[in-house]
Amino acid sequence: MARSTQLTRGEIAIAALRLLDAEGIGAFSVRRVADELGSGTMSLYRHVQDRNDLIVAMADELLDVPLAEATRSGDWQDRVRATAHTARRLAMEHRAAMAIVIGSTPPGLMARRLLGALRLGDSELTPQQSSLVGQAVLPFLAGWCLAESSQRGREVTREGAFLNRFDDVIEVILAGLVQRFEREAERA
Repeated sequence: MARSTQLTRGEIAIAALRLLDAEGIGAFSVRRVADELGSGTMSLYRHVQDRNDLIVAMADELLDVPLAEATRSGDWQDRVRATAHTARRLAMEHRAAMAIVIGSTPPGLMARRLLGALRLGDSELTPQQSSLVGQAVLPFLAGWCLAESSQRGREVTREGAFLNRFDDVIEVILAGLVQRFEREAERA
């Protein structure tokens, strides 16, 4: 049955997220999302160009608001911690969607979202230091979230040990970056 009201890009993305949460990656297609919305596939193509654009729309819905809220205040280290924890929480809540967003085309979709949330340009860091923070944190975060979200059916967060290791690694990365930045400042 065709839908009589006009769809929005956000509604399409939310329907895709619901489908992925309920049925997993195997169910993900523009046609299946259209079916979920009671709409024709061509109706969706007025709002999303193709499957990749649908992934971008999902990333918008999934990441932008939670990351912006998590990183409203604090120094660059606080924003790295908040971004890491938010991305990790989202990966556990939306396992299939985050797996697609993390490993998606267009390449670097999640990295761009996370870098935007960090607002490193607003910090006391130089552009080179900001770049190094991104290069150190983002691959770890994407890898951790992907690995952890793929633990189908296993309760990996029930024990505090897994969370503690995540926190420990973030702190090691931050400590290494701070130490490097301090050495650079001493040399300058």
